[in-house]
Amino acid sequence: MGALFLSEQLRRHLAELEKACVLVFSDSHRQASPMRRFCRQHPDADLAIHLGDHDQDLDQLAKDMPMPLIAVAGNCDGPRGLLPRYLLLDICGVRVMAVHGHAQHVKLGLGQLAAYAAQTPFNAELVLFGHTHEQGIWTLDLHNRPVTLANPGSCATRPGPHPASAMKISFKQSDFSVDFLLDQLE
Repeated sequence: MGALFLSEQLRRHLAELEKACVLVFSDSHRQASPMRRFCRQHPDADLAIHLGDHDQDLDQLAKDMPMPLIAVAGNCDGPRGLLPRYLLLDICGVRVMAVHGHAQHVKLGLGQLAAYAAQTPFNAELVLFGHTHEQGIWTLDLHNRPVTLANPGSCATRPGPHPASAMKISFKQSDFSVDFLLDQLE
């Protein structure tokens, strides 16, 4: 389908939806097959977001996907300079920030990322990040408002009991739910 960059048309479309399904990937490190499988398993998704460390030809991957794919740069993506360090979008009334997380030192804790995302002008309610290769979801209270941080884990197969993973986020009327996905090899 294409994309990679968040166009104004796509931004408006996502903001106007009453409900939406978004697939989230991170840290695929040149392994596109698990992402393609997740997309085949969830063809109803309205959008796919890659949170960085793809090290691959995302242009081709975007063309192969049945939904738009947008992406941010990670620490292993080299000096491309084309992809943004973060994305900020509204989906069904939820303010979402997508970032790789290395610049916010997420391997040392989540406080810096939460404070960064909650500040004006971002005011994010949901922060999607990668870098740690570990799935998880956390809700922190910042200035008397909750900020949810969610990491899809790594979308690359790794040695040991670590299947490729992703997230499916369902948005509806200013609310959202997160489901973690594990790759079931065909």
